[in-house]
Amino acid sequence: MAYISAVKLLQESIRPENTEGDLCALAESVTRKIQGDTSDAMEKPIEMVMDEISAEIAQNAENTRNGVKNRIPTGFSTLDYFTFGGWKPADLVILAARPSVGKTAVMLQMAKAAAGYGFPVCIFSIEMTNSELGKRMLFSTGYVQPADVASGMVDASNFDAARSQFKNMPIYINEKSRNIDELVARISLNARSGRCRVAFIDYLSLIDSEDERMPLHQVVGKITRTLKDTAKELGIPIVLLCQINRSAVLRGEIPQLIDLRDSGAIEQDADIVVMLNRNEENLDLWVRKNRQYKKDFCITVQPNDTYSKFKEISNNIGHPVPEEEPDLPI
Repeated sequence: MAYISAVKLLQESIRPENTEGDLCALAESVTRKIQGDTSDAMEKPIEMVMDEISAEIAQNAENTRNGVKNRIPTGFSTLDYFTFGGWKPADLVILAARPSVGKTAVMLQMAKAAAGYGFPVCIFSIEMTNSELGKRMLFSTGYVQPADVASGMVDASNFDAARSQFKNMPIYINEKSRNIDELVARISLNARSGRCRVAFIDYLSLIDSEDERMPLHQVVGKITRTLKDTAKELGIPIVLLCQINRSAVLRGEIPQLIDLRDSGAIEQDADIVVMLNRNEENLDLWVRKNRQYKKDFCITVQPNDTYSKFKEISNNIGHPVPEEEPDLPI
């Protein structure tokens, strides 16, 4: 396998259409495969593990004293509370919904929250273009409206006010990587260069795999296992969007883990599963799996007019809801 990958790298290196970035991503992929072929499992004595935990506690205490977030904020107060501050390193988070319910919009709010606290964010958009995602972020500010952009009649001062909210925000968008190996390679390169502390992928069913002859549930299982392994190896959370089966809609019920589409491996590999469901004019975020703490609770959020920003208005567990959205440090 490593030999074949190395030959492929040499072949691709002479193709004029490949950019330096393409070759770097492919080289990273080859390196990972070679390491996977040659590395042995490394057992650690429990005393060493305890030393690592002690160092983590000390670092967390120093961060707390200095006002630095120990985990990556999710953008929703109640979700932060029940994940002890947000996404943690090595998490594979599933954000699931039926089409057009709002999973991409919620993802962008989560990405903006993370970047607003200085955590570099990489968004891999297989479905939408960079421009489409950028416009959604502009609309979330309230200064720019979709109809104004479509007609070209955008007030310059309003656009500048909207754009200024993203100045210095470490958000990087990739609309080209579609293959699971490319995605892993790009995530790895960015994480190791300090440009990715959390990755968002939109979405699972559109990820290409070289094993397309395999049954769909096995392909999906391989993708989720690869992403979970990548999150562990790099020490970053990966948030993966996916779809929910029609069964929940046909039943007229709120979604359950069994409604995750294509494979039971999604539920198995995930550390956290958040399932979205329309509730009249609002949106419910159901936390169906949470390896850290509480699960099966619901956060209700209210969208703005452009469905690009959400305000938490209630939950079913009595956790206090902030009256106003906190200002991001950046």
